[in-house]
Amino acid sequence: MARETQSVHSRLMSILKADISSLNFYQFCQVIERTVPDRPPLGSTDNPADDVIRFRPHPGMGFPIGELKAMEADREYPDRPPTVRTTFMGLYGVDSPLPTVYLNDIAQHREGHEATEAFLDMFNHRMMTQYYRIWRKYSYPATFAAGGSDRTSQCLLGLIGLGIPGSQQQISTPASRFLELLSVMRLPTRTAEGVSALVTLLAPQTRVVVTPSCPRRIHLLQPAGFSDTQRISLSQRTVLGRSGTDINSQLLLALHTDCPEEARGWLPGGQPVQLGLTGVLGLKNEENQVAIPDKMTVSLGDYQGIPSDNHQNTGGHYVNYPFL
Repeated sequence: MARETQSVHSRLMSILKADISSLNFYQFCQVIERTVPDRPPLGSTDNPADDVIRFRPHPGMGFPIGELKAMEADREYPDRPPTVRTTFMGLYGVDSPLPTVYLNDIAQHREGHEATEAFLDMFNHRMMTQYYRIWRKYSYPATFAAGGSDRTSQCLLGLIGLGIPGSQQQISTPASRFLELLSVMRLPTRTAEGVSALVTLLAPQTRVVVTPSCPRRIHLLQPAGFSDTQRISLSQRTVLGRSGTDINSQLLLALHTDCPEEARGWLPGGQPVQLGLTGVLGLKNEENQVAIPDKMTVSLGDYQGIPSDNHQNTGGHYVNYPFL
């Protein structure tokens, strides 16, 4: 004789019945929906028969110790969904707004209480499922999906420019990690506090020192000069001489860490040694090792500021340093 497959109701009973009094009502409903993903969410359809469980109040009049009292099964009709007894917001029980005569009949199991209880249970189950749907609709943690793929997270990421289709493929970090930095990244400029917060999020064991205005010397290929054919006005903030200093177009980000993995991850490409950046060749003797500095500055090559071949400055240039 072939073994019969255990029903969904039986699996729910065996898993949740023992610890149901310690569960939160919202958590319990979420567990139910995740256990049977092929069924509609609780209270989402017009027919209550589509719900995998039934919510009914606990008829007792004592002080409840939890939001859920017990889980029961109908012995006469085992195919019916199991009953979950709740201790709040019921038409009978401790929180009932009905007259006491109805509550006493149900609590003392007087004659005819089954019909009254069954009639009230039609409204009890619907109120509890709609109450859960209201909480789920307005609770962001309840609707959060892995990777920030839920609708609310996508709207929040749109505030910092990551809600446009295809924009999240341009970053190597999961987009959900930027939800912690919404308040900082919504600012019109990239502040030192925002850069420090981003580094701390990606590398918790790294200490950050940010210098917002890092001077950079720019050598001009065609220095400005006095000429009759090409006149230059000093009111246009023209740079005089063969070089100038720009302090508004880049910052200095100093990272200090004792973790080798994080130190290697901050290098371009993640390689520990790169020629021209971190590699020093030709130092074979130990006495020459003092020539290697303790601190090395790695240029990312993304400088955008004063051009080195343009001395005909017609006004101020507003530049932006891309940090991400």
